[in-house]
Amino acid sequence: MDAETRRAIAEYAREVAKLRSEVTTLQRGQRAGQLANSSLEEGQTIEARDETGALRGRWGWVDGAVGLVTEGGDPVSAPTAPQVTPSLGGLRVTWDGLLDGDPAIPVDFDHMAVHISTTSGFTPSAATYVGSIRRAGEGGMLPVVPLPYVPHYVVLIPVTTGGVQGDPSAEVAATPLQTSGVDLEADSIEAVHIKAGAVTADKLEALLVLATTIIGGIPGGARVEIDQDGLRGYDESNALVFAVDASGNAVFSGDIVASEISGSRFSLTSSSGATGAIEDVSGVVRTQVVSPAGARAQLASTSGQAEFSVWGDAGSSTTPAGGMLATPGSCQVNLLSNVTDTVTSPLLTLVALPTEARVQARGGTGSDLRITAQDAWAGVSATPEPSAVGQPPAIPGTIYAFRRSGTDAPTLSLQSPVSTSGAGSDRRSIIHVEGANTARASTVINHAARIHYLQGELVSGSTDTTTDGSVQLADTHSIYAARHAPVRGELLGSLTSFSTGSSFYDFPSGTFAPFAFKTGWSGRIKVEIMMCGLNNASDASSIALGFRLSGGSTVAGSLKRAAYVRSAGAGFGSSQSAYFSDTLNLTANADYTLTPLYRITSGTVAYFDTALANHILITPLM
Repeated sequence: MDAETRRAIAEYAREVAKLRSEVTTLQRGQRAGQLANSSLEEGQTIEARDETGALRGRWGWVDGAVGLVTEGGDPVSAPTAPQVTPSLGGLRVTWDGLLDGDPAIPVDFDHMAVHISTTSGFTPSAATYVGSIRRAGEGGMLPVVPLPYVPHYVVLIPVTTGGVQGDPSAEVAATPLQTSGVDLEADSIEAVHIKAGAVTADKLEALLVLATTIIGGIPGGARVEIDQDGLRGYDESNALVFAVDASGNAVFSGDIVASEISGSRFSLTSSSGATGAIEDVSGVVRTQVVSPAGARAQLASTSGQAEFSVWGDAGSSTTPAGGMLATPGSCQVNLLSNVTDTVTSPLLTLVALPTEARVQARGGTGSDLRITAQDAWAGVSATPEPSAVGQPPAIPGTIYAFRRSGTDAPTLSLQSPVSTSGAGSDRRSIIHVEGANTARASTVINHAARIHYLQGELVSGSTDTTTDGSVQLADTHSIYAARHAPVRGELLGSLTSFSTGSSFYDFPSGTFAPFAFKTGWSGRIKVEIMMCGLNNASDASSIALGFRLSGGSTVAGSLKRAAYVRSAGAGFGSSQSAYFSDTLNLTANADYTLTPLYRITSGTVAYFDTALANHILITPLM
């Protein structure tokens, strides 16, 4: 045998050994239980089939839900003939719960369909179906009303859970009862026609149609059932969608849609463990929700108020809490750091009243901040924490916004806190910041304090006590302001003619012209006069340079406010200089005109020496 043939035989032997191993594994797996290690994914089912291979049921995901659905199966044999009893306007159909020939009831039997026709020997169909008698140990009864007063024929057909119909029962005939041969038309009997005591329990018992179960709809499909256990509703897939038991308890799996739902309590529970309730508690209607961790929120209302409140942990007596409260006279919001301590623990409140709105924030040490708006003023007040060294408590310091009385100027006032007792009680420092108005065109800042202390800047939170500083004023608010600049008038030429005597006379405008100035806030001015002149007519001759003022007030010329030179004697030929300086108090912030004046007592050759200084200098002071 050549080498190639031997290799082919060896490869074939390995393949046979491999197949034998796989077959052994498969056989061992078939003998072991498999279902314990299996699961059904969404959309999968397990089918049950009979010995013929016919499908009898499915378990698993059916129409989007998990359940068991029976399919097909053998039809149930014919039931015993029904007992049909005539009743007023209808028939009572009763089944004794047995099958003809007394065989056992199959496990997959579901209900007995009742069919009625006015034709004998009819074929049961959807048109003749009138209801069902549910499976029960002793059968059941179905009332059928209304029916016309003619013979009717009744047949029962058994139906399995898989929907397979069995053989029909024997046909039974009966005719509904009439009231002494008189048909009752709609609305023909009224209360006045019924004699008191005419309707009794024993009469009703003979005529009242009773049943163990009443089914409205399709058996095994969408329907409503009523029996001694209560009321139930099923959808088209035979799933229970609502139930009301005989005790009044109700369960609904779908949505409840209504314009109004009434009751004393509605409770909710979520999959996370959160709960909620709408309830009436001692006359208070409230909605409350509680998280698994104990956080709670509540909406409540009584005849006197409405509230919304929250608790951080409803199980803790010191939990943070908050609430919004509305009454006929107020609305407020309260935020508490400790629900049981409203005196010392930090809190925040907002209150709105008919004539006032305010906000309060309080710290744990007693510091307090309040914002208030009233009809006449608005303010922010702050109370410092109590003294750590035994000083008296303090009345709050406040920032007010109001109208300044007297001038009615809009004003913002910063007022310091005040000690309640001791040497410093009732003493405040204030800063009034006032705006202008039509009666006063200027603004005002009013400082009121015993000591005004200016200190160095803060550097990293500490006061700088080593670096030089300065207090500066803008040029418009200092001695450099334009209105404080000196105003000067000068003699421009010699007097070509003049008057003499003891009076002051105006200079001709071309010689020494009048000039204007304005006083400062103080109203004070400094007047300086420089003159050089000569009048040597006699030993008593003199010459003077003065002024008069008009405008904010009037100031007449006077030797007390003039530069003055008196002759040293007749024939003395040298001119002399004179200087005058004084401060005058005039009207503040007023416009003035200064008119230069001269006074020459006698002679014809007196003169002001124009080669030297002859001028008047006005300097408005601060």
